[in-house]
Amino acid sequence: MNKLLTEVLVLSAGSALRQAIQNKPLDLGTTISDVLIGKAALTTLHGLDNLIFPPRKLDSKTEVVWNKRRKKAFRNPSKVGEDACGKTIKRNHHGRRDVKTGWEKDHMQSKKDGGSDEPCNMQPLQYEMNIVKGGDSWPNDCNS
Repeated sequence: MNKLLTEVLVLSAGSALRQAIQNKPLDLGTTISDVLIGKAALTTLHGLDNLIFPPRKLDSKTEVVWNKRRKKAFRNPSKVGEDACGKTIKRNHHGRRDVKTGWEKDHMQSKKDGGSDEPCNMQPLQYEMNIVKGGDSWPNDCNS
């Protein structure tokens, strides 16, 4: 919601500035029209992100782990989700530690505690949370 409001404010300010530069009185109808046209253009551009940045190919085991994420109400829920701790993760950021939305496959029950590499023991976890967790076994609520 904040992103949408920011986009509308920026588009409105741009429309008002354009009208001022052209020495025209501020016309609310023109401003609303510019915002709607601008928002339509931005929506189209957001849709093109699949063409510009195609989804990264994940191996089948990693794909199963990714599908365990919590879905988030984003513009593209197949690309963005939440880990068990409520941290935002992005599908294409698997294995990355250079972005806040990077995530790793985590063993819910650590291997040292008898956990396996089977998908039923794996979950996607934002990389910083995985570092904090280390080799410990946590309940699934991330508050331990």
